Amino acid sequence: QIILFAGAEHILQENGMDLKHLNSNKLQEQIADLISRKESLNTQYVSFKQEIKELELIHQNLSKYLKQDAPEIQRSSHNKLPSL
Repeated sequence: QIILFAGAEHILQENGMDLKHLNSNKLQEQIADLISRKESLNTQYVSFKQEIKELELIHQNLSKYLKQDAPEIQRSSHNKLPSL
């Protein structure tokens, strides 16, 4: 236990935290703020992921539609002979 405490103390000191004036309430507020930001970003991520999925489906449908129309366009251009 002492080894763990010493290790934690060392890490906190490396990150510039003054252990004598450590305010646990302030740390709890920062943690709560970070958790809130994480949840917000995760919500945005899920929303963007769903939007990308929908856009990919639209893209696939448009690609299929355009591929179906392409032979018709080529046939119609072949049927038209240049007039002399």
